[in-house]
Amino acid sequence: MITEHAKDEGKSEDEAKIVAEEHVTWGHGPRMVIPREKSPKDTATSASPALKPIVVNIRDFMEDYQVGRDGPPAVVFRAKDDSVIVEVSNLNRDQMAPGGEREFWHRDLVYGELQFAVEGSRTVETETGTVTHHPGEFVYFPRGVAHRNNGHGPVNYQLVIYVRADLIPEEPPKARKKHD
Repeated sequence: MITEHAKDEGKSEDEAKIVAEEHVTWGHGPRMVIPREKSPKDTATSASPALKPIVVNIRDFMEDYQVGRDGPPAVVFRAKDDSVIVEVSNLNRDQMAPGGEREFWHRDLVYGELQFAVEGSRTVETETGTVTHHPGEFVYFPRGVAHRNNGHGPVNYQLVIYVRADLIPEEPPKARKKHD
């Protein structure tokens, strides 16, 4: 493939210096590799703020806020159509109803729940079984499953991702052979 710049300069592909590859994907479908003579960061024009990366520190959402005592988990991101909602939770105790006299269970009929343990661990009791997950682990349960969360303090940060579509677990990738 001859790059546009090489065509303009009358150079062959071998004479053009490729400094970057841009991999363009359509979800998990086709992938196209475009050799670049310049990095995309060096050729970008002024980008809309909507296209710039967003860094969020989940601790900013939890400062002086305790899930349960102060309200539900804080929403960090959401899709415009609410098909995906991302919350952060610091629930570091058993999930009990206000006053602590009875258990508090939750059942969402619209969203499945994908929880990711950032720091600390949490036991999730459901009507179909109980699991504990630790930092770096996900737990998922489909919409309609009654559950309650039991955080193991003192520090506990979980990302809770609500998704309308059902999720299908994938197998981990196979170990790749190293080429010499």
